[in-house]
Amino acid sequence: MGVSFTIKSHLREYHVEFVQDPRYLENLAADNHSLFFVDQRVLELYSHLFSGVKEERLIKLPIREEIKTIGTVAELYRTLLQRNIRRSDVLVAVGGGITQDIIGFLSSTLFRGIEWIFVPTTLLAQADSCIGSKTSLNFDAYKNIVGTFYPPSAIFVDIQFLKTLNTSDIASGVGEIIKILLADVKSEGDLHELEESFGGGLRSADEAAPFIERALKVKKTYIEEDEFDTGRRAILNYGHTLGHALESVSHYEIPHGLAVVMGMIYANIIAKNRGLIDMTVFDEVNHKILIPNLHLKELKLKKDYFDDSSLLEKIGKDKKRMTQNLSFILPERFFELKKFNNVTQDEFKTTLNEFVHTVGLY
Repeated sequence: MGVSFTIKSHLREYHVEFVQDPRYLENLAADNHSLFFVDQRVLELYSHLFSGVKEERLIKLPIREEIKTIGTVAELYRTLLQRNIRRSDVLVAVGGGITQDIIGFLSSTLFRGIEWIFVPTTLLAQADSCIGSKTSLNFDAYKNIVGTFYPPSAIFVDIQFLKTLNTSDIASGVGEIIKILLADVKSEGDLHELEESFGGGLRSADEAAPFIERALKVKKTYIEEDEFDTGRRAILNYGHTLGHALESVSHYEIPHGLAVVMGMIYANIIAKNRGLIDMTVFDEVNHKILIPNLHLKELKLKKDYFDDSSLLEKIGKDKKRMTQNLSFILPERFFELKKFNNVTQDEFKTTLNEFVHTVGLY
C-alpha cells in the first residue's frame, strides 16, 4: 500500500491512492460491473495490464483534443446502452486529461450520475487534473465551455505509466506542477527552493515523480475551500488566459502545460510593468524557474501563434472572461497571486511584444 489521502467534496468524498502493485487493475477488472475506457495509446503500450478485462467490458478511445466534444459523449451513450449499461455499473477511465474529461462528463450525465474511477496516465493528470471534480468539453471554437463538477469515487496514481511519456509530455506536466507550487509560495525562501528544484529544467519522469504528491496536496487545499471555482480556486488559473489561447491558435501543437508556462511568463511581465513585483522576483521566476522548463528548441513554434488579433479572438471565447477587459491572475510581492479584470487590449499587445523578446522566440 502506498500513500493515500481523501479529498473532501460537497458532492462526495473521494480517495487518491498511490499504487505500486498492478493488481489494483486486476481487482477492478474482476468486478463484473466495471467497464473500462482506455486511451488507445496506453492500451498499445501496456496491453499486459489489461489482459484480465473482458473484451465486451473494454472500450478503446483514440484520444486527441478534437474528440473532447458532446458528439463523442453521445456516441458513447449509444455504445453503453447497446451493451445494456446499468446504473449499478462502474466506469473506469484510464488515460490523461482528455480521457478524464470525456468519461467524467459521461459519468455525471448518464442516469443523472454513475460511479466512475480514474487511473491517470500522464504527469499532468497525475499531478494536477485528476483531483478537483471538474469535467470539461469543447464546443465549436470554445474550449472547455461545457462541463460539470463530478469527482470519481477513487483515483489510482500509478507512476509506472510515466515511463513511456515523451519529453514534451513530461515538460507539460512539469509546467502545471510549477504553477501549483508557485501558488503555494509564501516567502522569498520558497522561491529559492523552487529555483533549486526546477532551475535545471526537469526532463524525465524520475525527476518529476517526487513532486506529484506535493502538487496534489497543495491543490487539495484550494479545491476543498472553493470546490466550485467561485473564489480562491481561480488563482490556479494563473497562466491559463494566454495559455488556452496559445493552445487553440497552435491547434494544440503547444502542449497544455507548456502553454501555461508561457502564460505565466506573460502574466509576470504584466505584473512587473505594473510594479506589482520587483525585477529580482521577476528574474528569479521567469529566467531561473520558468524559461528553463520551456524547452523552446523542441516546440517548433511559429510566428502565427503569437499574432495578437488571433490570440485576442481566442481569449474572447474563453469561459473565464467576465468583462470587456481581459482577466489575468497576476503575482504580487513574493508571490501572492490575485485576479485582475482590468487588462486592456492595448496592454495585452504591448506585453505580447515584450514577451516574445523576453523568451527569445525568434
